Amino acid sequence: MNYRSEICAKNNYHVPQPWLNIFFEKQFSKFILNFWAQTAAGLLYAVYLGGAVFCLVFYMDVGLQVSNLVPYRSVSHSYLNVYENFFTKCSTSAEIILANPNIDYEDNIVRRRILSAAKAFEFTNFTYKIDFWLQEFEEFTRNLNSNLDDQDDNYNGGYSKTFYHFLNNVFLATGRFRKYKEDLNFACCKKEKRKIYSNNTTLQRSYISSSRFYVQLINMGYENRSAAMHMLKDMVENYSQILGDMYIYDVSFPLAEQHDNILSVFFRPKKLDDYLKCIYRKTGRFFGDFFCHQ
Repeated sequence: MNYRSEICAKNNYHVPQPWLNIFFEKQFSKFILNFWAQTAAGLLYAVYLGGAVFCLVFYMDVGLQVSNLVPYRSVSHSYLNVYENFFTKCSTSAEIILANPNIDYEDNIVRRRILSAAKAFEFTNFTYKIDFWLQEFEEFTRNLNSNLDDQDDNYNGGYSKTFYHFLNNVFLATGRFRKYKEDLNFACCKKEKRKIYSNNTTLQRSYISSSRFYVQLINMGYENRSAAMHMLKDMVENYSQILGDMYIYDVSFPLAEQHDNILSVFFRPKKLDDYLKCIYRKTGRFFGDFFCHQ
């Protein structure tokens, strides 16, 4: 009560209140605190929330398509919009990295084991063919009838028919296979003993520390990209127990992870509590009592 109101109260004068204060205090507050009004408002909010979640999950893909991440009506947006509408059946290629530096690519048994694991990615509902330098290399050597396990001790220091010599000087030097240079990472140096002209000599040479291959993805849309991502990651995790560290990535995976987290983030208790506190601060005591039950 201000100074003017105190004086008026001492002299028994009536202090008129604004009609808006009277309306909220006498009428609107009683309506809001009425049980049936609260029940009706709660039911309407539940219907609204259920409808919003249903549309978000089954009909809307806002923020989860690549086209939503670029400026509207830009060249990229126009292209991605057409791509997502007509070419999603055959989409991008996922990259799989073999990061174990201890893999012995010279061992024919190890190479067959790697190829067997890689080709397993072709037999799923979301993948088609792999693009793997090792697969092309094995076919290339078979066509040339070259046995990589044979060594010629009298030619080029025992390296004429070894795996690394053939890989670098023949396979990667061929025009249509040069692109695979980007899929191989060489490290230096590995020591090994070789017999050169009947003498035992210790040589140092580079070796493959990591490599990668690609698998073509198909039938992946926003409604099933999460299931595809988890399936492929599970396969990579299983084969990692055999071949060592393996990693897989595709441009659609961040969108799938966003799809997995969007509802859990919204309904996380701490986040929901923050939303209700914000409503309480913004709407005042009566709305705060209604929404937050405080």
